[in-house]
Amino acid sequence: MECPYCNNKTKIIATEENNQSNYKIRLCVNCSRKYNTIEKILLKDITIVKRDNRREAFDEKKIKQSLKIATSKRPIPIMSIEAIIDDIIKSINNSDNTEISTKIISQMVISHLSRLDLISYVRYASTYQDFISLDHMTQELNKLSMSSSHNYRQQELFSEKFL
Repeated sequence: MECPYCNNKTKIIATEENNQSNYKIRLCVNCSRKYNTIEKILLKDITIVKRDNRREAFDEKKIKQSLKIATSKRPIPIMSIEAIIDDIIKSINNSDNTEISTKIISQMVISHLSRLDLISYVRYASTYQDFISLDHMTQELNKLSMSSSHNYRQQELFSEKFL
């Protein structure tokens, strides 16, 4: 790869890999400037079907933003948020569909958050899940909090690398 500053050869001095991308720190052999590159798996063209049947291109930044809002001021590592996004993208990429509804995406996010952090789950679900009333939401929360599979300290959703 050529240096973006002087167009000479560069060498890789460090690499970090995760499920969906590789981060590389490169050093120019001529001007000695460092810069970062990211190698990322390209998504197939996915169309998102909104609630009102409008269609738009998939944008992972929207999922990230909604997760940041739901998990704000919570003890959730950013790597956990990234792992949720990576898992959702992987699921979408592995499907045969070229269209996916926002409802399905929100269900995937809710599934992850319900196992990661109940407060974040409530924040997200109250916005993206179709609760008919406060009673309906309360019933759902009671069901979730009584579930024996949920343990706040238990975060089996991700490998130890992300915790």
